[in-house]
Amino acid sequence: ILFAAFNVLLFKYTGQQDIIVGIPVTGRSNIDTYDLIGMFVNSLPIRTRPCGHLYFLDYLNEVKNIVLNGIRNQDYQYDMIVEELKIANDRSRNPLFDVMFAYHNMEIPDMVFEGIEIKQCEFGNKGSKFDLSLSAIKKGKELIFEFEYDTDLFINETIKRMIGHYLNILKEITCNPAKPISEIEILGAEEKNNIVFNFN
Repeated sequence: ILFAAFNVLLFKYTGQQDIIVGIPVTGRSNIDTYDLIGMFVNSLPIRTRPCGHLYFLDYLNEVKNIVLNGIRNQDYQYDMIVEELKIANDRSRNPLFDVMFAYHNMEIPDMVFEGIEIKQCEFGNKGSKFDLSLSAIKKGKELIFEFEYDTDLFINETIKRMIGHYLNILKEITCNPAKPISEIEILGAEEKNNIVFNFN
C-alpha cells in the first residue's frame, strides 16, 4: 500500500504513466545464506504504470503482483540486469531508476553477549545515493517515514510539501480505496485554499 501510494505521488508530480522505482531485497532466498554474516541486499527495479483512470484498488493489485513477481526473481543481480539491457554507463545517474523505496519491518533488539553490549547507532548520510528515497520504518505501533534527497535537485521546503502530499494520498486511499487515481487529491485544505484564493 505504501509503495503503491508512493508511485501515485510520483505520477501526480511527473504526469508519467511508466514509472520505475527501486526496492531493496534481502538477497537471502537460499537457505545456505541465512546464517552467513555479510551484506546480501540486491536492488530490484519495479516498473508500474499508474494511470488516472485506474481505480486505486485495481492499481494496488497490479503493484502487488509486480512486486511479488520481482521478489521471486530477486536472485537475478541488478548489475546483470543493467548489463543485459546494455544501458550506457553514465556515472552521474543510476542506470535504471533514480528513486528508491524501502520498507523496514524488522525491529532489531539491543543484543547482549557476555561482557559485550551491542546497540544500534543513528547516523546521518553525507550524500544521497538517489535523487529521492523514501524509507518507511515500522517501530512498534508507529510508522516513521524518512525522505532522503539530493540537495542539488530539491530544497527542504519542497520535500516538506512532498511529505504532506504523500500523507494526503495515504488519507485519501484509506477513506476511499476504490477512488480513481485521477481523483486522489494531494493538496491539503490549507494549501488548496492558498492556491485557489490567496495566490489567484
